[in-house]
Amino acid sequence: MRQSFLFLFAPLIIACSSNNETLSSDTGGSSGGGGRSVSGSSEGGSIVQSSGGSVSSRSDSHGGGTSSSSSRVGGAIASSNSSASGGANPTGGSSSTGGSSSTSTGGGSAPQGGSASGGHGPMAGNTSGGSGPMGGNSSGGKGGTTSLDTGGSKTSGGAVSGGTTASGGSATGGTTSGGAVANSCANLSFAPSTTGKPKPTGAPGGLKVLDWAGFKSAISYTFDDANSSQINNYKAMNDAGGHYTFYLITSKPEASNAVYKTALKDGHEMGNHTSDHSNCNSASTIDAASTFIKSTFGVTAYAFAAPNGSTACNKASVSGKFLTNRSVAGGSTMNPGDISALSWLPADIASTSNLAPANGKWRVICIHGFTGGTDGAYQPIPLDSFTSAVKSAVSSEAWVETVTNVAAYQVGQNAISKASGNNITWTLPSVFPPNMCVRVTTTGGTVKQNGKEIPWDDHGYYEIALDAKALTIE
Repeated sequence: MRQSFLFLFAPLIIACSSNNETLSSDTGGSSGGGGRSVSGSSEGGSIVQSSGGSVSSRSDSHGGGTSSSSSRVGGAIASSNSSASGGANPTGGSSSTGGSSSTSTGGGSAPQGGSASGGHGPMAGNTSGGSGPMGGNSSGGKGGTTSLDTGGSKTSGGAVSGGTTASGGSATGGTTSGGAVANSCANLSFAPSTTGKPKPTGAPGGLKVLDWAGFKSAISYTFDDANSSQINNYKAMNDAGGHYTFYLITSKPEASNAVYKTALKDGHEMGNHTSDHSNCNSASTIDAASTFIKSTFGVTAYAFAAPNGSTACNKASVSGKFLTNRSVAGGSTMNPGDISALSWLPADIASTSNLAPANGKWRVICIHGFTGGTDGAYQPIPLDSFTSAVKSAVSSEAWVETVTNVAAYQVGQNAISKASGNNITWTLPSVFPPNMCVRVTTTGGTVKQNGKEIPWDDHGYYEIALDAKALTIE
């Protein structure tokens, strides 16, 4: 990795003329004695299951028992009638949920890595996000498979210490091995479709960062100016299956539209396009836009696009404030690990003929809006052309991701690929988003960060946290 990334924040000149989850981990799992307790026997029980969508919980008290059910967006949730209450100490003699009744003697420890004293604790089967919660810990990504356990008996006493604590790890699908701890990876919510790849068993070493997070290419669709045709067509855009970067002119009323908050929750990015589209004549217009994005959406803008491609943005008012500066200098694509163009990110103005990804490369597309709108968007394109292009890119195994998420991956790949051996360290730029990761493979060995084993994801990789700035292969 280059030891200095100051050049990333060198004068930035990007533009597009005229008017892109966090995830949380549940430690300790859900608590409760499932089902209805009747004279020591069990009946009914609660089922904890994982399903893509919302997170909900239900608690019903019948005969002193408490059942809880929760769902998680993607990811794996340990699902079971058996209760492993993270930190709660139920007294012995209470009934188990679902199927068989077991009396507890108290003082036993709740499941660690899937085993528990006083009964059987919940264990996740397949997980989403490459990490497998055991002992009730869970975290989610998008999609993936879930495990449902409808039997088992209740454990008592002790605290759930978990086997695997999956904090984040937003990749879809996959299975994990016990005892490992998954990283929180905000930029890796999509995973390649192939699964079932075995963990390498050769000699420790052979670290390699996968190009484009394991996909065949990368493409970032960006939208300028907070135009109404983007807002009005957001559902169709989002349903196409990608993540996009929205560069907002923050003084426009449309920039405050609730659709953009929804977009953030859906994994898209808010970028800075200044407050008034005034060609960066004053640093205040840049800072005002960043302040608006922080106060309105609660996020930091790491992506910038200079209004009208103005060279006035190539000065100290922009330098050092963003990870990327997008231009409208089309015709160029970037190779894996290439960070030389982040301060002047090439982008093509969208047309119906240039919306497809470039095999093995990263392409950036600049879009202002869609035909049929009343917002006066510059060079609008048909909505159907865009959604069809995104669906085609996804089905062809392109990584359709935000500018910042791809750029951060590029930085990480560049840094790690310059190192050698089995004890690797790297540095990051001063302006860099948190919870960014890269996907790596090895010839064998155990991959660790901060002394903790990283789980193997059967899509074919380990997910490495860049914030840790080090890893070992043992």
